[in-house]
Amino acid sequence: MTGSVRWQSEAEPGSAGIFCADVPLDGAFVCTNYSDADSRDTVDNVRAYRESDGELMWGKRIDGLKQVEVRDNTLYSTGSFGRGSAPEWVGSGTGRDFRANWYVEPGTCIGDEIFLELEIGADVLTTGYHVIDRETGAVGTPTNLFVQAALPGGGFVAADCDDPTRITILDSAGNRVRTHSSSGDDVYTAGSVYILGARSEGTYAGYDAKTGDELWTSREFRIDRIVGDVMIGGDRTSYVGHSLSDGRELWRWNGNLEDFPDSGSGSSVVDSEGRVIGFTEERGGELVAFDPETGRMVWDGLSMTRTTTNEYPGIDTARVGEGFVASFGDTLTFYPPQ
Repeated sequence: MTGSVRWQSEAEPGSAGIFCADVPLDGAFVCTNYSDADSRDTVDNVRAYRESDGELMWGKRIDGLKQVEVRDNTLYSTGSFGRGSAPEWVGSGTGRDFRANWYVEPGTCIGDEIFLELEIGADVLTTGYHVIDRETGAVGTPTNLFVQAALPGGGFVAADCDDPTRITILDSAGNRVRTHSSSGDDVYTAGSVYILGARSEGTYAGYDAKTGDELWTSREFRIDRIVGDVMIGGDRTSYVGHSLSDGRELWRWNGNLEDFPDSGSGSSVVDSEGRVIGFTEERGGELVAFDPETGRMVWDGLSMTRTTTNEYPGIDTARVGEGFVASFGDTLTFYPPQ
């Protein structure tokens, strides 16, 4: 991608950002405006934009809706009944009926202050709390555990409901394989590695997903996201890239920290060539792209059109198909692949 614009469309601004399914549904991008709006609000919080030109195909109001994802022409969605972010209901259906195939209310076992990703696997989906069969909606989460991530090659990482630092590794059938005592409740999975630790303390440990052997430990380092074989984050003075396989430092950003794009998974996207695209604090309404393997800028200075009077409009990006969309205030812009 070069940062070229294919189309712009009107989008409802929200307090907490926009999220889009990364696969189109019937030729349209389905996006939800994640906010804590009152359930009596009549504003559409989910909209479908035609992939070719951005025309609004349809809009709906689904109370409590948090996330949407699309696989095999099926629309999966999660939501909650209150203002919390934990998924209390999950549905499988179509754009016409979000619950056409099945709908479940599996409940949660811990607080609802953590927003967790809806991930769609070959046979099951995970919400950050539950493992659910994609075809039937059957919930397979073990008692007293909540699933935090799917493991590469099958299986899951789960935490104890009473103590999230007690981590259990499950196989694909939900059987317990091993346990860990972690320094915190952060979990990442990528490649053949899973990572446990505490972001606030900057202490992580990487483990081999097949054997559970510890591969490396780190201190004073924050993980914002993982792209390919690189962990991107920072320490007290710099943004840094570390190797996923052995934890060693690969590069360090020595420029102005405010010029470096936010690499958190909720505010940036990875394009079809593996480059990270996000906004910088220094330039606010401009997008930049960098190479995660080297930490070098690929392109920068792409301006967003500001069409809102809000002094601090929401700025978010979301991968859709082979391109990505970026919201700035009440404008949604689609950037196609190169």
